[in-house]
Amino acid sequence: MGSPIPIAWALMVGSLFLPALNLGDTAESGIGAISLAYEQGGFYGMISSLSNLAFIATAVLFYRRPRGYIKFLLVAISLAFALNSWWLIGSGGDDLMIGYYAWLASFAVMAMGLFVLLRATPKLDTSTADATDGQGE
Repeated sequence: MGSPIPIAWALMVGSLFLPALNLGDTAESGIGAISLAYEQGGFYGMISSLSNLAFIATAVLFYRRPRGYIKFLLVAISLAFALNSWWLIGSGGDDLMIGYYAWLASFAVMAMGLFVLLRATPKLDTSTADATDGQGE
């Protein structure tokens, strides 16, 4: 079975161009909704917008996969998903469009992908290294 991480990236990129927020007679794209939340959403909107940086940080996983980094990102992405769900709960979903749901789903799928990656990444066995230290001197 392949990793869901590329699917999460596809959802994220797609969500940036899909209509995400209904503003009455117009619809704001995902990119516009992120900047709108950052500029006019107060403290919560700013934090929600910046949660995208945690998602972008997962790009490093294509090059390096240390367990500590994967654990950190798993927690960060899971918290970002919970935080970003508030837009759905707080607004009742009336003004939210497909781009928002794709954006939110990208965080959920990324968290699943990071969990799968963490389970597949071997732990370093330091007990054998410690047992051999001092021998042969």
